[in-house]
Amino acid sequence: MKYIAIFHANLNYAYLTEDRYEFVIRRAYEMVLDTMQACFPEVKFVFEASGYTVEQIAGKTPDVLEKLKAAIDRGQCEFMGSPYAHPMLPNFPKEDGVWSIRFANEAYQKYLGVQPKSFWNPECGWRDYIPQQVLESGYSHLIGDFEAYSRSCGPNGKPLRPEIYAEEHSEEAAFYNFGFRYDLPGTEKAIHFPFSKI
Repeated sequence: MKYIAIFHANLNYAYLTEDRYEFVIRRAYEMVLDTMQACFPEVKFVFEASGYTVEQIAGKTPDVLEKLKAAIDRGQCEFMGSPYAHPMLPNFPKEDGVWSIRFANEAYQKYLGVQPKSFWNPECGWRDYIPQQVLESGYSHLIGDFEAYSRSCGPNGKPLRPEIYAEEHSEEAAFYNFGFRYDLPGTEKAIHFPFSKI
C-alpha cells in the first residue's frame, strides 16, 4: 500500500477569529510548505484548502500563496479542493453544495491558476448525491474515510467489511437534519461565506 500526506487547511473553523488567521497561515501552512521543500524535496504531498482559506492566504500572506503555487508548479504538491467555506455537504440540498464547490473552484482558478482533480469531502459526510456534486464540479477523485467504507455495502448489497458492518451499521438516522430548508437560492454566495462575513 502507498501512503501520501494530505495537509488540511481550513480557516473557517470554530473559535478561530480573523485576527488569528495570519498566525495560523504562518505557523501551520507556511511551515508545512517550507519544511516539505527544505527537508523533503523529493517527497510528494497533497495540500487541501477551502476556497475561503485560499482567498485569505492571498489577501493576508501573498508570499505564502506564492510558496504554495511554487510547490504545485514544481510537481511536489497536488492541490486538493473542497467546498468554499468548508460546509458539510450532506447538510444542504444537492444544488447548493454544487454552488459551494463552484465558488471554491473560482477562487482556485483566480489565485492558484488550477482546477484541482481531487476533492476533500468535509468530515466525509455522505448522501447519495455527493459523488455527483463532485463530478459535476470538475473533479475526478473523491476522498472517503475508512469508517464510512467499513459501514457500507457494495453494489451486490453485501457489506464491504462484514466484521465491522455487523458491529457499527445502523438504520437509524443520526446527526444530520435533512429536513432543513432556507429561503435563499443556492446561487446566493452569501450562504457560502463564514457566518462572520454575513
